[in-house]
Amino acid sequence: MMIIATPLYLTDRKNNMILLQYSSKIGRNLFFKKFIAALIAVIAVITVQLACFFCLYRGNETAIFLPIEISSLFNEFISWYDLTFLQYIILTVISMYVLGIALLFLVAFISSLAPNYMSNIGVQIPLAFVLFGIGISYLVQDITNLFLPKHFLPIMLVFILAGSAVIFVLKWKKEIIKDIL
Repeated sequence: MMIIATPLYLTDRKNNMILLQYSSKIGRNLFFKKFIAALIAVIAVITVQLACFFCLYRGNETAIFLPIEISSLFNEFISWYDLTFLQYIILTVISMYVLGIALLFLVAFISSLAPNYMSNIGVQIPLAFVLFGIGISYLVQDITNLFLPKHFLPIMLVFILAGSAVIFVLKWKKEIIKDIL
C-alpha cells in the first residue's frame, strides 16, 4: 500500500506540473481525485490479497470450526468477547481494511509534503516500523485479548482512522485554496 501511494503527488512535483495544475480550478481538484484513485487501488489490493489468503486457507478444511467459540480455558487466546471463529475472522478483516485506509491517508499526506523520493521514504520507514510492529500485533492479531482494555480495538481504530483523515483533509483544504504565487 505504501508503494502504491508514495508516487501519488511526487511525480507531479518531479515533472514540474504543480504550477500548471494550480493555475486552473480543475488542476486544484486533482489532489482529491488522485487520492480517490489511490483509495480504490488500496482497497483492491487488500481485497485481492485477502482473497488469495482465503483461497489458500480454504484448503485447510477449517469450515467446521467457523461456528465454534474461540475463547476457552484450554486455549492461549482468552478474549473479552465470546466470538466465534467466523466473527474473529470478520473482525480481523475489518481491522485490516481500516488500517490500510488510515495508512493511505498518512502516506498521501507525506507524499504531498515530501520534496523527493528519498525524504518520502525516510519518513515512511519509521511509520512502517510503528504500524507493522505495534499495529499488527495489537490491532490485528490480539484484537480482543484479555490483556488489553475491553474497548481498545474500536477506540484505537477510530482514533487512527480519524487522526490520519483529519491530517489529510487539512492538507486537502490548503490545496483547494492554494495559488501559484
